[in-house]
Amino acid sequence: MAKHVRRTEEHPNGSVLERIRTMGERLSPKQRQLARFIVESGSEAAFMNSVALAAAAGVSDATVSRLATALGYTGFAEFQAGIQALLQEDISSLRRFPLDRESSGDTLFAKVFALEAGILNETRDAVDAAAYDRAVDLLSGAKKVLVVGYEPNACVASYAAFFLGVLRANVQSATTLDVRVFNAVQDIGPDSVALVFSFPRYPRRIQTTVEFLKAKGVPVIGITDSVLSPLAPLSDVLFPVPMKFITFIDPLAGAMALVHSLLIGVFLKDAERSRGQVRAFEEFAGKDRYFLRQDVDILGLL
Repeated sequence: MAKHVRRTEEHPNGSVLERIRTMGERLSPKQRQLARFIVESGSEAAFMNSVALAAAAGVSDATVSRLATALGYTGFAEFQAGIQALLQEDISSLRRFPLDRESSGDTLFAKVFALEAGILNETRDAVDAAAYDRAVDLLSGAKKVLVVGYEPNACVASYAAFFLGVLRANVQSATTLDVRVFNAVQDIGPDSVALVFSFPRYPRRIQTTVEFLKAKGVPVIGITDSVLSPLAPLSDVLFPVPMKFITFIDPLAGAMALVHSLLIGVFLKDAERSRGQVRAFEEFAGKDRYFLRQDVDILGLL
């Protein structure tokens, strides 16, 4: 189970989502199932009574009451009001970033930048220092690193795998499900680590791969959008990166910045080894004329 959640007061304050984040690892499996349904179903859950909510989520009426109590609500009525407030907040956030160019004086590109900047700040504030340190230790010290991210998650996984592969040996990426990836997954154990990306709508292949890795005892660093993501309960270290959409396109500034910070952490964990790795890569790249520009002093940045 993820260790990123700070243990605060027994009954947290804030929105329904903030309370779920705080209490995430202390909720029972059925409570987590109900919480996930509430977050994912939006307006459907906001106006259900307790009996209908329990039936729709596939839990008992008692689970609804227990979740409300665990999240610090005095009863279902207050809990339901919190769910409705969450829905209104989501609606409002979408209205703050409309596609219509005529709706405000902001340019369209400025609205996109504002959205990404907001996600960057939320991601920064959500990162737990202990989780960050543990992830850096795992990425630095594991025998092998497997970076997993299929389909729309492949771009951020490729970024992480490339730079991590410059900094240390035995890094492999899994961005498509093929024989190479099958062999990589087979040849990995508890002395390795998996860095996994899974954002809505959570590609099934990622989940299947992670379940297989967990069965082999491989520690998982999960980067996903929520403590209610299907990746969360499989993660030994979890980093939630919020997702807010203008349209169907994933906003990835938060995920990329988080990966950048982890890479810097790995570099500084053993700076001398890292410098040696970069020098070796630059020598290889120079002989192969890997880059068009040969006059950029990358080593001067070390």
